[in-house]
Amino acid sequence: MENIMMLATALGIVGGGLCAYMACKSLVLVWPQLFTPPHFAMAGAVIGALIILLPSVFFALVVGGNLGGALGDIAGSAVGWGTGIVPVGLALGIAAVFSGSLIAGSLIGGLLGKAFASVLSYSMLR
Repeated sequence: MENIMMLATALGIVGGGLCAYMACKSLVLVWPQLFTPPHFAMAGAVIGALIILLPSVFFALVVGGNLGGALGDIAGSAVGWGTGIVPVGLALGIAAVFSGSLIAGSLIGGLLGKAFASVLSYSMLR
């Protein structure tokens, strides 16, 4: 059972990272239409995601693991499967929290990059 939990944790982290990558990639395709100089916004999004990467791993393991494992246990008990569904809930909980925190970090970094570009363009006008 220990190996299954470690596999579920690894799948949750990899799956959450892939989900965040796909969501941020789709945002980058829309990003140039939202902001006129998209370079600072995209650089800020990448920097924001890299800064939040390690804390989001710990956050996902603690919060996502506990919530996903508990919800998997509740779902398994409700269906009558016992604790067999707990690794699935664990992986889904970790993936959801990890991808959500990476996307949030990327959005915050992108908005800070846009703010930096606005301040820089304002100071160049003066």
